[in-house]
Amino acid sequence: AHQQLQQAQQHVAPGPSAAAGGVGPQLVMLGAGERWMEEVLDQLAAKYPGQAVGVPAFNEPLAHLIMAAADALLVPSRFEPCGLVALAGLRYGAVPVATATGGLADIVNGEVGYLVPNPGPEGDTAGFRKGVSALAAAMQEVAQAYGSQAFDAKRIAAMSVDVSWDAPCQAWEQVLLELVNQNATAGGKAVAGSNAVVGDGPEDAAAGTMSSS
Repeated sequence: AHQQLQQAQQHVAPGPSAAAGGVGPQLVMLGAGERWMEEVLDQLAAKYPGQAVGVPAFNEPLAHLIMAAADALLVPSRFEPCGLVALAGLRYGAVPVATATGGLADIVNGEVGYLVPNPGPEGDTAGFRKGVSALAAAMQEVAQAYGSQAFDAKRIAAMSVDVSWDAPCQAWEQVLLELVNQNATAGGKAVAGSNAVVGDGPEDAAAGTMSSS
């Protein structure tokens, strides 16, 4: 695991623009987890001064401040049931770079951000290395696209996405109405069918059918 994280760290090293004296891309990482991971985050600022900083903590207000100031948002989740972070990023105009898993695959597309392959389950070393390479390539693509009309278009599209409950609630109400109508129709047919066989003769059957109406 240490070797995997070290490989991931190599991809946040200063690029040519930073080496030449420019600012270059800057990275902020916020999160809590295993102790050794938090220690690595805590060392980012010293290892890459002016280029990267890690905050080993769970801090929701700070997370929103970071997203509000960010140009892009990295969400490289192995699994993601919902994708609230990506939704918040859309509202802030932080173009999401996310793995194609769970809710992220439903939220992020080429119009509003960048999707990278899922790195696979924990313990899948080969999948992890591919995932890191794909994420690094996406980060490089973002850095190159930054400031272009294409990148600005993604940002505008991201901020235009309706992330409210209005559309989901309407869709859910429509599903419930369809179920109610289906049950009502099925119930009516069942009643009509049962009444149609009441009696022995045609007159009784007709009377039974009429009584159902």
